[in-house]
Amino acid sequence: MKFLGDRKSWLWPIGLKAIQILGIVLLFHLFTTEAVAQSAPNIRIDFDSSSEPSDVALSLQILFLFSILSIAPGILIMVTSFTRIVIVLSFIRRALNLQQTPPNQVIVGLALFMTFFVMA
Repeated sequence: MKFLGDRKSWLWPIGLKAIQILGIVLLFHLFTTEAVAQSAPNIRIDFDSSSEPSDVALSLQILFLFSILSIAPGILIMVTSFTRIVIVLSFIRRALNLQQTPPNQVIVGLALFMTFFVMA
């Protein structure tokens, strides 16, 4: 009979954990709601001819503005001495045999500061 008593004490923590897990699952099931999809808005893309030339001119101006704004950072970096300063600082880091001691973010920050200083 003592063997059965040991078995019951061995099963008690497992049964308690099973009841806890079942309770948690039931709580999640009780307090959750269904996700309802929202209706999609009506989107139309038409290439109808415009009655006024100013409408076409405005859309082309917006297109050119976005094109220039997306290309401008690259042009500014290529025109300034930023890339040269970054390359020289990385050469200095390699020459001092420092693998990653100043991180790349620090090198880029120093290069930006030095570029602004040179341009001023």
